[in-house]
Amino acid sequence: MTIHGFLTDINDFGRLYEHLGMYDKVVACKIPGHNGKLDFRKFTVENTLKAVLHCYDELAKDYDEIDVVGFSMGGALTTYLCTQRNVRKAVLVAPANRYLNLSSPLATLKFYLRFVGSTYTQTVGSIKDRISNTQKALTPYVENTLATSNMALKRFFPHLNMYTFNTFANVVKAVNIEVEAHSPIDTPLLVVWGELDELVPQMSLDYLAKQFVNMQTIIYKDVGHLLMLSNRDAEFIQTAVRFLTDGKVDKQIPPRQATK
Repeated sequence: MTIHGFLTDINDFGRLYEHLGMYDKVVACKIPGHNGKLDFRKFTVENTLKAVLHCYDELAKDYDEIDVVGFSMGGALTTYLCTQRNVRKAVLVAPANRYLNLSSPLATLKFYLRFVGSTYTQTVGSIKDRISNTQKALTPYVENTLATSNMALKRFFPHLNMYTFNTFANVVKAVNIEVEAHSPIDTPLLVVWGELDELVPQMSLDYLAKQFVNMQTIIYKDVGHLLMLSNRDAEFIQTAVRFLTDGKVDKQIPPRQATK
């Protein structure tokens, strides 16, 4: 089962769906108002929590064990689900139990400056060749940033207003109330986050570490919020699948094809 993020849709998970063949069934939980024909009037705290529980309960009619992967707001909703139902294992990608990451612009700038400086220094040849090689090495990271920008322009900013943001904030508030009420929670958890995350700060990981007693954390220093649409997605998918299958599935995931 997957749960997508705020103002986005089930496509948040990129290529992950292609590599979940070890499951009999994979269901993408759709947050009310977000998918297909958009209608954010349907996006309420009550509707959102009901949708998550309903999706799980429908799966539970046929399966005794259910794993969940949640992204951003969906990650926070996954922690809520862990308090209400028997989740076998969960993977949280940039869980938005805490937000906003005000240090993201500075962290991104520092990363690019360090990357360009170190790459240029370590390459050999003429100045022209070194600049060219540095630009090529930088391309995947620029594509990561562009992917986030495109998502923001197409889905996030056009629908971000006082109503949608307040609903998001109230969803997270309701989630955290339940998480704290049920803490400590023993659901096995893999939490993955990028230091360049534009929305979720590291304090979200620190918060969850206090609530979940069986939590693993992986931090990528070179990606932002859309980790699963970045050049690190293959590594993430392999790690997530290994975690979800207790190491029984450990196949190599081909790299994402570079944009032409």
